[in-house]
Amino acid sequence: MSAAPPRGEAATLSPIRLKTDVFTKLTADLDASSEIELARLFGMNRTTLYRIRKGEVTPTLTVAMRMADRLGTTVDELFEVAA
Repeated sequence: MSAAPPRGEAATLSPIRLKTDVFTKLTADLDASSEIELARLFGMNRTTLYRIRKGEVTPTLTVAMRMADRLGTTVDELFEVAA
């Protein structure tokens, strides 16, 4: 059965937020010495990474998977659903 809202009601999406404590711990072991190098490792620019870290941008699944893969973890360990 579908979890779609009844007709006429808008669906609300839960934003996904980076677990900054986990992210900081995992990136400490990398050779990336700057925010720019870290962003390049994830295939994005510095501003996008900054906005993901601050919770201003919800990453796409592809971006979340890429970040988790490059950090040697899972999307579940790196991101959480914001309440």
